[in-house]
Amino acid sequence: LRVSHSAPRKTRNALQEFRHGVRFITTDKLFSALIPLTFANMFFGMQYLHLMPLFAIRHGVGGDGLGMLFSAIGLGAITGTIFVGRQQRSRHVGKMMLGGAFMFSLFVIAFSSAESYGTALVLLYFAGMMNSVFLISSMTALQLRVPADLRGRVMGIYTITFSLIPLGGLMGGAIAQFLDEGWAVAISSSVLAVIVAAAYVTQPRIRNLSGEDLEDLA
Repeated sequence: LRVSHSAPRKTRNALQEFRHGVRFITTDKLFSALIPLTFANMFFGMQYLHLMPLFAIRHGVGGDGLGMLFSAIGLGAITGTIFVGRQQRSRHVGKMMLGGAFMFSLFVIAFSSAESYGTALVLLYFAGMMNSVFLISSMTALQLRVPADLRGRVMGIYTITFSLIPLGGLMGGAIAQFLDEGWAVAISSSVLAVIVAAAYVTQPRIRNLSGEDLEDLA
């Protein structure tokens, strides 16, 4: 890949580059709200992934059944991807984004207490779909909003979200040890639901985001 530069690039150390990215995030109303919300989604909302083997045992299924549980999430995510791709020009992108995160938490809560294996599969399918709606909408908004010269630094900070999944699993495992896997997932997802509801009330920049805003930024 050949890249030509019209002017010499200034060399800065990694810490300085990181500070510039953090400064932009903290001063931009969209980023300062949406990135922490994504952090919360990964830390609190995704704990059920690490506890899934315990749910397989609860429902009396083996390795194949566990694979089906994960497959239900994946199929839901594919459905959500197709759906959100058709809705990116909607006037209600922000509401759809927050609604996806909130419904994701509710479906995971319902999954934590599902009594039958079939019900668990259906709930996981819809959880995967709703989480995909949130993640793709938020990433699209962030990618289009960040300035080109800061994109690598800012999106690098954004990708920390995926490192929070195992940390959330550690917390979920600790709760499951004292209670059980159902309570662990229900508690963490309830925290996420409260955070998303608070964001809807207090963050009009996200709530009122529309497809026209994204087109203007593009």
